[in-house]
Amino acid sequence: MTSSNQLFNRPDIISGTVREKKSKPKKKLVKTFLLLVLLGGFFWFIFYSPIFQIKNITLEGVQANSDLIAEMNKFKGKNIFLMAVDSEKRNLIIKQPEIKDIVIWKGLPDTLKAKLTLRDKVLIWQSADRFYYVDGDGIAFKQRGPLALEEKNILLIIDKKNVLVNLGTQFLSPVFVKFVTQLATDLPTISAQIQVPITLTNIDVEESTLQTTAQTAEGFKILFDTTRPVDSQLAALKKVLSEHRSEVTEYVDVRVQGWAYYK
Repeated sequence: MTSSNQLFNRPDIISGTVREKKSKPKKKLVKTFLLLVLLGGFFWFIFYSPIFQIKNITLEGVQANSDLIAEMNKFKGKNIFLMAVDSEKRNLIIKQPEIKDIVIWKGLPDTLKAKLTLRDKVLIWQSADRFYYVDGDGIAFKQRGPLALEEKNILLIIDKKNVLVNLGTQFLSPVFVKFVTQLATDLPTISAQIQVPITLTNIDVEESTLQTTAQTAEGFKILFDTTRPVDSQLAALKKVLSEHRSEVTEYVDVRVQGWAYYK
């Protein structure tokens, strides 16, 4: 009994047991610290290191103007992993309405590649002294100054009510845009067929886009209903001008189906 108790109470065994218990928390603390250092270093390397900051931007698909290039260059210096592509696309289109679509690719470690699709200049909309480019979807995407000589071949629509237009918004129906562009395209063909000069200068919109008035360089105007097919109205115009051109001095009204009025 005495030797057993003495063996159990030996100071070296007790002290050895205590040292072992104290060493485990220290090792865990050191391992945790090292792991945090490694994770922190990795986090800094990925998200804050200059290696992954955007330095190169390549634009494809269009010859971008200075405004577009300036907007794209704002991405330089941003972290390529933190850049939210979908959000940046929406913001870019809002700031630059002439962009119809943009596709962005990330190239590690520091390159962006963007393919831009710009809106087509289908017609020019005039409201008071303001001129806007409009695409086939009826979206006004850019304001410009008075028409230049080289742009006289673009269809001009004049809004007689001078309604304010907001860039980037759809304010015209695509059906209306298709109607007036087909009208402008087909009038020269009809003119050649009946050998009667018909030179379209512009199209006026009075109260609404449901009805339009085509102005000609020959001094007479043509009234159209944009809710009806343009082909049937042009056929009526063709018949009137081929048979009664000398009697037409002011207008030809082809808005009523099956009828044509002229003065």
